[in-house]
Amino acid sequence: MALLSEIDQDTVHLGARFVGAEQDEDGVTARFTDGREERGALLLGCDGINSVVRQHVLDAAEPIYAGFVSWRNTVVQEPVIVPKGEVQLHLGVGKAIVLFPCSERQLSMDCFVRGPAGGTIPPGQVKETLLSTFASFSDTVQRALEATEEANFGRGDLYERDPGPTWFKGRIVLLGDSIHPTTPFVGQGAGAAMEDGITLAKELALTRGLDHADDVQAALSSYEWRRRDRAAWIVGSAGRRGKMFGLTNPLAASGRNFVLSKLPTRVLRKEMERAVFYE
Repeated sequence: MALLSEIDQDTVHLGARFVGAEQDEDGVTARFTDGREERGALLLGCDGINSVVRQHVLDAAEPIYAGFVSWRNTVVQEPVIVPKGEVQLHLGVGKAIVLFPCSERQLSMDCFVRGPAGGTIPPGQVKETLLSTFASFSDTVQRALEATEEANFGRGDLYERDPGPTWFKGRIVLLGDSIHPTTPFVGQGAGAAMEDGITLAKELALTRGLDHADDVQAALSSYEWRRRDRAAWIVGSAGRRGKMFGLTNPLAASGRNFVLSKLPTRVLRKEMERAVFYE
């Protein structure tokens, strides 16, 4: 809502499903399921992990399943379970849970479990199943799960994709999850999409105008170059961290816990600063 409030509301049109586009040197025509067409100087594919726009830029680039199922919820903290300003990561064998306050009263919860994509838990049994799955975890985890509302759980299979070298084709360009979907273990998925938008806006602002095809191509090339390594680092770091969090061998998980307990704070802080304080 904060982002939406900064733009002209008349430019936002909902309830339209994009199905394809044609482009020429001067612009792009986007087509929608209701038969409507829209013409623009650029088509920005910000349409997420199952991007349709991506098909116009890359021939074969589907995201890869990362091996985790995620269950998310937000609970009201009464009394406080995790203090504001504190983030907790609880690790088990093939599972993990992250707790972080969104405000004084709201606590966000992400439960991650190793498992196949596409599975389901019967309606009305999610909370009970997760309480059983995380039964060996701390009292804090139990209190957080007990405070959840069954109907508020959201399920998602986690996917990832290395962004690769190609981010645009002609006047069609990809941003966010359409080009570099990531697992959430670095916490920079939405942040990386915003970084893409800022970088692209800066590059386009340096052109003489979107009607100058050469300038537009130079801007898109620069955007691609500036974002490629950063996005690849986020996807790669999240993937490596996910493998560590999701260890299914009890002995290996015990070794992981020992190593993490001995890591100096400065090492953890350096990694966090690289993610959060970029530019």
